[in-house]
Amino acid sequence: MVRAHANALYPILSDPALHTFTGGSPPRSEASLAEVYVRRESRRSPDGDELWLNWLIQERELGTAIGYAQATISFGQTLVAWVIGGSWQRRGYGSEAAQGLVAWLDILEAPEIRACVHPCHIASQKVAHRAGLRSASQFLDGEEVWIVNRKNTVPSQNGPSKDSR
Repeated sequence: MVRAHANALYPILSDPALHTFTGGSPPRSEASLAEVYVRRESRRSPDGDELWLNWLIQERELGTAIGYAQATISFGQTLVAWVIGGSWQRRGYGSEAAQGLVAWLDILEAPEIRACVHPCHIASQKVAHRAGLRSASQFLDGEEVWIVNRKNTVPSQNGPSKDSR
């Protein structure tokens, strides 16, 4: 995401109900959200150890912003997340975005993909499951870790085999 996306995402992220399971609070203003996105435009953490990838999610027919997806890549592990505005939830947008994100990371041969989901957020658990992640029966900061781990798969010279998927 870039600074210009703050205009479209501010009304969505301002909904306090959206933060029930994700923590945090709504952005203070559109300008403060734009400042966050300016820092993310570099696509790298300040120390350079993490790659930050962020995408605006838009409803296909109207082109309306409905949320975002993100991937943070560091040291052989990728943490993914998705946020869909309340008005567009329960329509499959989160599942479609998460599936696309995991598929894209799979093409990049990301060895481990993780998502952290609040244990009471059933809808997000379903999205993670539909994207191919499975509960790792671990918790991090009160959230359940969902994972796709491909560290033990060895792609052939001719590309991935059926067994490595």
